[in-house]
This record gives sequence, structure tokens and C-alpha cells, in this order.
Amino acid sequence: MKRVPLYIAVVLCLLAFTADAVSGTPARYHSSNRETPKDVVSVTPNPTTDGTVTVTNNDTQEVHVYLFDTENTMLSQLQLKAKGRQQVTGLPKGTITYEVFQNDISIKLGKIISK
Repeated sequence: MKRVPLYIAVVLCLLAFTADAVSGTPARYHSSNRETPKDVVSVTPNPTTDGTVTVTNNDTQEVHVYLFDTENTMLSQLQLKAKGRQQVTGLPKGTITYEVFQNDISIKLGKIISK
């Protein structure tokens, strides 16, 4: 096994834990995003009884939302502009997972219950 020099390991650790100097948020979150990452997108109603949800972008930047079933098959792909909203219909019964991306960075994971 090859050994990594100590100074390289230290630099890599420092890079992994850098924070935005202004907001103190982790570097992977955009500094202009004033909401915490969990507040960027809301999904309502959750749980849903008719397989229909409304996905709302609460941020001032565009986001991409991907919905998956329990077998990780993509059910829907959304592109929401700033403060945009889109309705998704026909969700199957069960647990639906979703992932939100902003600037090609995953910022939120969540679940929707469809009854």
C-alpha cells in the first residue's frame, strides 16, 4: 500500500472542510442561498392520497428535482426556475424518494409517502 505524504493528507482534509467565509455554510452550498438547504424545495401534500404532489422551489436560483420509486426507477424529472412550482401526478402507492440539485450539486434528499 502506498503512503501519502502527511502534508498532502492535511491539505486534502482542509479542502474537505472549507466553509464559505461570509455565511459559514459548507462550501458545497451556494453562498447566495439564504435558506438552509432543506428549505430550498417543498413537496406538498406529504403524504398524498391521490398520487399528486406540488413541488415548489423556494429559492432564487433554478433547481432540478428527480423522483424515484422503491426500485430506483426515475418517475419524474423537474426543472424549477426561481420561485417556480410544478405539479406531479400519477405517483404510484408507496414511498417515493426525491433528490434536489442546484448548480449540479445535490443539496437535498427526501421522501414522499403515496397512499
